Amino acid sequence: MTNRRRAAFAGTAVVLGALALTGCEKPTPLVTVVSGSDSITVEAKCYNKTITSENSTKCTPEKPKTFAVKPGSTFGIGVEGDVADKWQVLVGSRETSVIEDRTFFNGLPVPLDAFESEKELQVRVIKLGGDGDIKGLWTVNLVKA
Repeated sequence: MTNRRRAAFAGTAVVLGALALTGCEKPTPLVTVVSGSDSITVEAKCYNKTITSENSTKCTPEKPKTFAVKPGSTFGIGVEGDVADKWQVLVGSRETSVIEDRTFFNGLPVPLDAFESEKELQVRVIKLGGDGDIKGLWTVNLVKA
């Protein structure tokens, strides 16, 4: 192969590589729900954008992943470092206090009556910005084991 062909080939490879990368987005940080020896990992539908009550429905998946738990048991939430500086968990309508500088929060109770009126209990993990605004939202539904 001549030098001219090598240079043309290398240039084409660089351009094609750059075009391939322009369609890729950096994946969102993952959130893991753990109970006993079981776990599930979910991605945020919205991350690194301000989420308001008006656009929060766009940030909730139509069919969130489900995770089986026993009523009366506990579960934990693990977050990646990008989220760990300030986050909060909502279990149904109950919220935890704001969690700061921790990648894992354990001991969240599954109410004994959690599945009496509903088949699923929604859990949301919220990434909070410096001024308290919502910057990321992960959703998983707990179901009765």
